[in-house]
Amino acid sequence: MTGMIGRTRVRAAGRRRATGLLVPIALLALAFAAPAGAAKPGSLDRSFGRGGVVAIQPPLSRYDAWFARGAAAGPHGFVYVLETVSECSSGEGSCRASAIVVRYRRNGERDLAYGGSPGYASAGQSPAQFGESGLAVDAEGRAVVVQALERGLAITRFTAGGAPDPEFGIGGRTYLACGCYYQEPRAAIAADGSVVVSATRFDVTGEFVYGPSTREAGTHLARLTPGGALDASFGSSGELTLSYLIDPGPWALRKNRSVLIFDSACCPRAEYLSRVPSDGGEVNRDFALAARLRGIARSPVSIAVRPNGSVLLIGNAGSTGQIVALRANGALAKGFGRKGVARFPRRTIHGGAVGVDGRAFIVGASGSGPLVFRIKGNGRIDKRFINGLRGISNESGRQEALYSGLRPMVFDAGGDTACRTYCQPHPLLYRFSPGPKPKQRR
Repeated sequence: MTGMIGRTRVRAAGRRRATGLLVPIALLALAFAAPAGAAKPGSLDRSFGRGGVVAIQPPLSRYDAWFARGAAAGPHGFVYVLETVSECSSGEGSCRASAIVVRYRRNGERDLAYGGSPGYASAGQSPAQFGESGLAVDAEGRAVVVQALERGLAITRFTAGGAPDPEFGIGGRTYLACGCYYQEPRAAIAADGSVVVSATRFDVTGEFVYGPSTREAGTHLARLTPGGALDASFGSSGELTLSYLIDPGPWALRKNRSVLIFDSACCPRAEYLSRVPSDGGEVNRDFALAARLRGIARSPVSIAVRPNGSVLLIGNAGSTGQIVALRANGALAKGFGRKGVARFPRRTIHGGAVGVDGRAFIVGASGSGPLVFRIKGNGRIDKRFINGLRGISNESGRQEALYSGLRPMVFDAGGDTACRTYCQPHPLLYRFSPGPKPKQRR
């Protein structure tokens, strides 16, 4: 009897050992077996377009020139693309440029219901030489387009359905007139719905038969209320010109509605990250003094504000990609990279964005071609995210990084210009699988 009990215990112990081996093996198999429909972080999201890629097509069947200017993500997985379509009059030889917004659904299909029967929203025409425009989208899916017109700026807001918003300006539009010209208009939207726009201003110094002569007057900022009127609490009756800022770099709007804008000076060379307070008062050019004194805030292509209020200057120092991390007060965030700076040798950064989880997504190029990568909160490359992307056009080097929720995306302009016959661009949208959310620190 004792022997029987001993043998039973031996067999039971053997079963327990076998079961103990099977459990970790099963767990290991589950860890490597992705659930149905899941994809590796950084792989193209095959639920978007064709294999994760959408080829942007002209919204009109007839045009003389067309190109895509930029993209912005909205709620519910929508992505908005700003395009310029030009039509020319053979009799007068003049061209008119239309700023058009096209919306794409979560699955990458074009939303033909957006804007009504045309399938797009039009912000109106301007002379082609003044046809530059910028795009922003708020949390309600309302697109805002700022256009550089002849002698002024036009800001148009659309409803979530793509119609001119009757609650903004006059019939959805606000016009800021001046005896000047603007270039490189850009827009950002605050959480309260107010709109901040910027553009490089050129004052007219004389009129000639072939056109006006101008001089660069600086960077112009304006803030509009959610209803489209100039916000009198900002600058001088809602507007502010930074006359010293002749060659502005990227800028970003913070939660408190202050503006961070990058500029550089010559002789001796110096880089500044200026902070424009929320009331448009005295500008602090020494906001990032530590970064400037160390000579590391160089040539950013984008400024990103993280959810915790810290700031990333994303750009390049020569042929080395570089990200400088600043605390909300402008001091270097020394827990990021090496004492606040992360460098990526042999990688050139074209664009960057920050997601709601605080991670930075970068698009750029290396010696072997275009690539994308993701940066963890400590400034290191996220090695779980597939590093590398082939097929992005290098015609213009104009790529933008953006986030649709947690999903990183790339907008590739596919070329600077487009003609009907000989220089057609190939703009594209890419969307990537984000992988699991990072664990939140307690």
